[in-house]
Amino acid sequence: MNIKLWIDDCRRPPAWDWAWATNSWQAIEYLYAACEVGGPTIEIISFDHDLGGVDTSMRVANELERLVYDGIIMMPDWEIHSANPPGRANLARALTSADRFAKQWRDRLASPQSICAHTNEVHGEVPYRER
Repeated sequence: MNIKLWIDDCRRPPAWDWAWATNSWQAIEYLYAACEVGGPTIEIISFDHDLGGVDTSMRVANELERLVYDGIIMMPDWEIHSANPPGRANLARALTSADRFAKQWRDRLASPQSICAHTNEVHGEVPYRER
């Protein structure tokens, strides 16, 4: 199952097929569900920055960045629909960083060599194993 995740406390999703999170905790629950074996795949996330009071979707962007960095979740497509210019810039910075981590994982998985995640040292070729 694929999910389109809309994060906004005021505006409704653009279509009926979007999951709607009105605060950062609901959105993070969707991220954690996507980490589970057999869980849904998050196809795209649309971010509003300000979610009421002191809550912002930066919590979601930071948690997504961490999960991608650790190789726990695939990086979904993303967009920002926030009207807050500094908030947009902060979200874009975190999400672009997560995109870089996702690319590093794709490059590592495509490489015939084993790369240590902590030191980035190459440890020789990974032997091919028949399945």
